[in-house]
Amino acid sequence: MSEKAAWAGNLLTLRDWDGPALAAFFDLVDQYESGAGPRFDAAAAMFFPASSLRTRFSFERGASLMGIQPIGFPPAALDKSEGLMDVAGYLGQWADLAVVRHSDIEVLERLVAADALPVINAMTAVNHPCEVLSDLYVLSRDADLTQLRFLFVGADGNIGRGGGRLLRPLGSMSDKPVRNICVTRACRGRKTSRMRCVAPAS
Repeated sequence: MSEKAAWAGNLLTLRDWDGPALAAFFDLVDQYESGAGPRFDAAAAMFFPASSLRTRFSFERGASLMGIQPIGFPPAALDKSEGLMDVAGYLGQWADLAVVRHSDIEVLERLVAADALPVINAMTAVNHPCEVLSDLYVLSRDADLTQLRFLFVGADGNIGRGGGRLLRPLGSMSDKPVRNICVTRACRGRKTSRMRCVAPAS
């Protein structure tokens, strides 16, 4: 998959990402950091639960800085008896993309299947690609990701699974093997959902 194609359009998982695509994506983020990123005259349909604070604020603020108008809905709006192919069809007439936080990734997959507008995964029960990309971007500002070893300590949840899929291609580009370690007992009763890195062993 080309560097552009990996992150242009739908973003449901990090399965098709690789090192060059990640670098190209980070270059684009740097442009926005410097105030030189491209702007759009567009609208985004955003589906977030009422309890969402950090994720919703991040997406809505980011969209606004890109010239994209965020229009919010509760995720329950996607749980109606109306077919999601139809929902995506009419959303595509009004919005330029959809940002969806929903526990069931199959809901997002059905929206994508309609091929009516790009769909961005803002979190599901099985993965959280945007948070993984954000964590890796922060780490990349101080280190070469291909020269780090990553240790994830946390429950078997969306961050660990999503991150593991991206770290495997990164590991294939370096001499540092990638191992996913999940310690569930240590996290019982707490929400531990961040990647930690340590310097490569000598």
